[in-house]
Amino acid sequence: MCLLLESSIGSLDAEELFLRSSRGAAADPVAVDAFLVALASYWRHAGSQSADAMTRWMRARQVRSGEATVKWLRKRWG
Repeated sequence: MCLLLESSIGSLDAEELFLRSSRGAAADPVAVDAFLVALASYWRHAGSQSADAMTRWMRARQVRSGEATVKWLRKRWG
């Protein structure tokens, strides 16, 4: 699921890719949602931390990952 979020940052649909896989199709939807909520919380917290010259790129990436995770959740929750 974490790697699929990278596709969501690009132009692919993480939910569609997830459901195409046998594990994704068989996954408990409540567990998937719970994991995505926890992951979104993590990314949002991490992305909100202060950044210096060495971590600026990492904070931006964390913010994008958080946005991609929330986008996936919104799609799942219709």
